[in-house]
Amino acid sequence: MSALLLKIIIRLLAIVAKDDGVSKEERDEVERFLTDNVNSDALAAFMQEFDDFVMEIENKPMTDQEELALVSDLCRKANAELLFQQKVVVIMELMSIILADGFISDREIELLRAISSGFKVDETILQRIQKFVSGLSPETLDDSAIYIFNGDGENQNGLGKSFSGTLVFLHISGETESFFVKYLGNANMFLSGTLLRVNRARVFSQGNSLRPAGYDPVYYGEIVNHFIEKDHGNEMSYQAVDLHYKFPNGKTGLRDINIQENAGKL
Repeated sequence: MSALLLKIIIRLLAIVAKDDGVSKEERDEVERFLTDNVNSDALAAFMQEFDDFVMEIENKPMTDQEELALVSDLCRKANAELLFQQKVVVIMELMSIILADGFISDREIELLRAISSGFKVDETILQRIQKFVSGLSPETLDDSAIYIFNGDGENQNGLGKSFSGTLVFLHISGETESFFVKYLGNANMFLSGTLLRVNRARVFSQGNSLRPAGYDPVYYGEIVNHFIEKDHGNEMSYQAVDLHYKFPNGKTGLRDINIQENAGKL
């Protein structure tokens, strides 16, 4: 993200966080977001930007309508640069900040809805994001767009992989297909080599894998396949029989190749 875009997002984070006073937990959540998006040398400067803007809007209180107008203007500026997936990430971060102090006010929800509307993210997606970010158990994560992968092997697609804890996946259909993951547990879980912090939502992209310490990895294709099967109702498969290929120089590239594999596992 560009520095200008991050400054816009910081202002949105500050507006939501300051509603009932910026708690230490909310400020820590902002710092975690910035740590994931800027290098360590720039972190202090962006945190100062956040603190300065919080002080500015606390010293010059706005009416509710003025605040909503500012939110609308910030979203308009951000829309020019943010991809759909990035908008979802920002909304997830806003939700994490709201939940950081354990209390959600009506005004915070109103602001979050205004930001989602400004980003052109519909209410259904917003509700799913809220459930994904806040949910800590299967009962609170019950949604057709959410897949709970228990490490004890009791999972829905029979991958038969074991690890300590639970992986939770969210599938968002919008301008693009996007997948997100969070880990609930006490072991070390790595997302393509980077430690995945507990209950911290991250983008899960093509080519990514999740590797529980000491266990077999979970691949992007395996998770996407779960959603494909659920959406289509039937398992899709790819089959090639007696495949042959010769290069232009006459050399054989493939001879009598037979392949059969399910979608997402090829």
